[in-house]
Parts: sequence; C-alpha cells; structure tokens
Amino acid sequence: MVGVGNMGSAVLSGVLDAGLVPAAEVGVVDLAPERRAEFAKRGCQVSEDLKTIAGAKTTVLAVKPWLVAEVASGLGSTQERVVSVMAGVSASTLHRVFGGGCRVVRTMPNTPCLLRQGVTGIAAGPGSTPEDVEYVARMFRELGGVVEVDESLLDAVTAVSGSGPAWFFRFVEALEKAAVDLDLPPVDAATLVRSTAAGAGQMMRSEITPSTLRERVTTPGGTTAAGLDVFDRALDALVREALTAARDRAAELGRQ
Repeated sequence: MVGVGNMGSAVLSGVLDAGLVPAAEVGVVDLAPERRAEFAKRGCQVSEDLKTIAGAKTTVLAVKPWLVAEVASGLGSTQERVVSVMAGVSASTLHRVFGGGCRVVRTMPNTPCLLRQGVTGIAAGPGSTPEDVEYVARMFRELGGVVEVDESLLDAVTAVSGSGPAWFFRFVEALEKAAVDLDLPPVDAATLVRSTAAGAGQMMRSEITPSTLRERVTTPGGTTAAGLDVFDRALDALVREALTAARDRAAELGRQ
C-alpha cells in the first residue's frame, strides 16, 4: 500500500478489520511517521522507502495524482497487479509509467469504507483480466458495495460517491447552523441534526426509494412541504453544478 492518508487509511483499515489479508503480509509506504506508526501497531510492515514493496503481487496506490510518476520511478517496472485508489489518473497512464506490462484496475472508494459501509466504483484497465477485476471487487465488497463501470464513467463516480460524503457532511453543517439561527442551543442542534441524518441514512438502506420516503414525511400544505418549496427552487441545479465541477476537476487532475 503506497499512501495511507484519509482514503488509503480508510481502505486499508477496512481490509485489515475484515481479515482479508494478514497484517504481517501487508507492506505500507508513507512519508508521515504518525501514519506509519498507526499501521505498525496493527502488525503491518512499514517504511518510507518505496523499494521495500517493489515486486509485490498487488500494489495499491493511494497517493496524490501528481505523485504517480515519482512513485512509479521508485517502484520500478512490474508485471503484477496495480490497483489505483486515485482520482483522475487514467489506467493507460498507470500502465505506461509502470513499464507497460502490469495489470491495472482503477477504483474509487469513499471514506465510509473505514466502517465497512462504503461504496466503490471499479473499472478494468489495460492488461487486467476478469480475475483481476473480481479479486479487487471481492476486496472492496468487504468494505461495502461495489459498482463496476467503464473507466470513462469513473470521474463521475468520483464526483458522486468519492466526494459524496463531503456533500452530506456539508449539508449537515448547514442544517446545524440554521438550527442555531432558530435559537436552538448548539449542543441540541447538533444532536437533532446528526441523529436525524443518521436515521434517514439507515432508512435509505431499504428498497424504498428516496422519493417515496420523502413523500411519507411530507403532508401537503404542512411544515415539510413549506421547506421543500424553498429547496425545490434551486437544489437540483445546484447539486448538478457541484457534481459537474467535481467530475471536471477529477479529469483535470489526471492531466496534470
């Protein structure tokens, strides 16, 4: 595993918690001592030197997109499986910088993988076999859901689910602030909003659609309808604009 920042740490912690790979067989490379220490305590082999994991059967890359060339140079060419957990960097770029002989699978997980409640988009890349894709999918299924897509859609997956937790957290922040503006004490506002968000999230794990769940809460002419009238003036367009911006930025990162 190269890089155990927020996303890499969430993925690796989920893998270890699920018992998918013995910790002693996992090599972790990261420049931050505190991040290495976290996984050393769990029994992983840790280092700041890329050469320590050169030749691994599966190399998972969770570094900033602009560091790919540097990481590839440090690891050297490989004929093995390369799994990307990075936004923007194309599978063809990875295939090239690792010598043209590796088997690339791109993924875009999200941070709830830490709780084994994440969702991951997976796309086959150059050199990969159906067995490679299934190997990676099996790993990420233990961390939540998996959606297999064509690589051309992976930037959209990044915008929807990779960045998605931040969209919900930001909405919760806005609700809490608005609740305080309505004179609720901050502690009570936090309890009311966060518990409501958590409960609503659990309700959406059923097969009932979000629109049906919304309709069940909304009485015509009632309080919920009054608030929804305000949201409906701009919400769909605002969300579309935000996701488009995130998707386009993912594409830009891959070109840097």
